[in-house]
Amino acid sequence: MTMLFILIWLAGIITLVKSVLLIFPGVFFLVLAIFCLAVAVEELKVSTVDVLKATKKYITIATVMLSVGLLLPNKTTLYIFAGSVAAKETVEAFEESTIGKKTFMLLEQKLDEQLKEVVLEENNQ
Repeated sequence: MTMLFILIWLAGIITLVKSVLLIFPGVFFLVLAIFCLAVAVEELKVSTVDVLKATKKYITIATVMLSVGLLLPNKTTLYIFAGSVAAKETVEAFEESTIGKKTFMLLEQKLDEQLKEVVLEENNQ
């Protein structure tokens, strides 16, 4: 049951999480572009090595955030997962109950009877 609650909670916040993960890389690239433009225009006393390190760091963070944001499931998918978890728990609870066991036993007996009738009809023909 805990898994069901977690999936429903995640479905409620997944849109916000995906938005943050997909918007921030754009902000990172914008900040990087402004920084590089400021360095080029103002000829600030920043070494090329520092600029390359910052650029590499921004690109790595942005790539990871974009990848995670794109791979996260959407809200509908999480609701489908939650539904399948609920269905599985319901079926397992029914199978473990006494009425569930009796129902399955009765169904198996009826299926065996029907199978015997079909086999007898095939043998008679």
